[in-house]
Amino acid sequence: MFSGEHFLNKTEGTEQEFKIEKLFIHPKYNNETQDNDVALIKLNRTATLNNRVNTICLPEDSFHFPPGTRCTISGFGTTAWMGSTSNVLMQAEVPIVSMKLCSHEASYGDKITENMICAGMRKGGVDACQGDSGGPMVCKNPANPKQWVLTGVTSWGEECATALKYGVYAKVKNYLPWINLLTGNMPTSSPEPSGRTTLPSEVPPPLPSGLPPVPEASPSPPPPASITPTPATN
Repeated sequence: MFSGEHFLNKTEGTEQEFKIEKLFIHPKYNNETQDNDVALIKLNRTATLNNRVNTICLPEDSFHFPPGTRCTISGFGTTAWMGSTSNVLMQAEVPIVSMKLCSHEASYGDKITENMICAGMRKGGVDACQGDSGGPMVCKNPANPKQWVLTGVTSWGEECATALKYGVYAKVKNYLPWINLLTGNMPTSSPEPSGRTTLPSEVPPPLPSGLPPVPEASPSPPPPASITPTPATN
């Protein structure tokens, strides 16, 4: 696997290659319901941090991301349902959706569990898609807007960018005890518990896509686009 990758079809000299030393799949992962759809990977060596490769915060227990909070998703997945994957890293901005809306009968009903968080546009048009699973959903730290927090892990959805069929993400905050147990980083009473890695303030956050929100009233169905075709900026 690689970090520092931006263009898949050419070598930029910023890539770092790793082997997977250990893979930890959540013991309660359910392949049918996609509940607990999260895993940890231990690399065979330490990454070199630079302007292309860096760490990100884990959420604190007290962090709250209410519906409407705009977060950033990214990946190399398809740009449309059953379409072609992208050779350049894509990113998009999506708002968090309430559990009430996401579990509505017109959306996913009882398929949504407390371990999931939904994000996307009611009218569709912007979403993660095939091949983006396992990628990050990052939101600004509510206590420090200069930091970004790994709030969700791209999990599943019905097709891509379809109206009322939001993207569904594993809720990272629910897995802090499991993550700390595996990494050996147990919470403390200090202001910044060990194991909760933070982004240095001088590292610029990922840029949003810049696309305007899809209007609430649309005369025509949204295009079947997934992550917006705007290259991510490092």
